[in-house]
Amino acid sequence: MTPLVVSDAVGYEKAMIVGVNRQDRIVYHGDANLNQNGRLSSQANANGSVTSDFDRLTANLWAWIVEQVCEQE
Repeated sequence: MTPLVVSDAVGYEKAMIVGVNRQDRIVYHGDANLNQNGRLSSQANANGSVTSDFDRLTANLWAWIVEQVCEQE
C-alpha cells in the first residue's frame, strides 16, 4: 500500500488517510473527505477548478479508479 495522504492531526500523525495498492487495484479511503470542503479537504474548492495539489491528487485518484474499472471490461 502506498500512502497518498497522511494525517497531521494530533495523536494521528503519519496515519494513512488515503492510499493505493496498485498491484491489487485497491484504494484505501480512511477518514478523508475527498468530495466536500472540510478539515482534510480545506485545500479543495467548491467550484470544481483544479488549483491545488490536493485537487490534482483527487482528480488523478478518480481517473486511476475509472481506468482500472474500464480495463476489466
